[in-house]
Amino acid sequence: MGEQLYFPIWKKRLGDILDLSEHYSSASSIQLSQSHFDEVGNRRDYSFNLILVNGQAVNDISGSAVARDLASVIAENTDAMARLRNRTIRINMNQHFTLNIFDQTP
Repeated sequence: MGEQLYFPIWKKRLGDILDLSEHYSSASSIQLSQSHFDEVGNRRDYSFNLILVNGQAVNDISGSAVARDLASVIAENTDAMARLRNRTIRINMNQHFTLNIFDQTP
């Protein structure tokens, strides 16, 4: 795997992401800072779409280091995995660094 440049960003925001995924039934969002991503990466576009079922990525995120690092931070955190058990969550970040969290649990 790569250098995991975005781990520190996601580790810092993981609690917020998990809280929002639990406390809002449909969708919620967090505004992130572009400068945090630019400090560690040099991408033209940081946007991504990540679908988690039981805390595991089920869509192809191989082209997005940002999404891969978020998925890895979640997978390595026992609290996150417990909180996402039996749930389907979609997380995406747009070009304006708004992180959207959608609970898609059937």
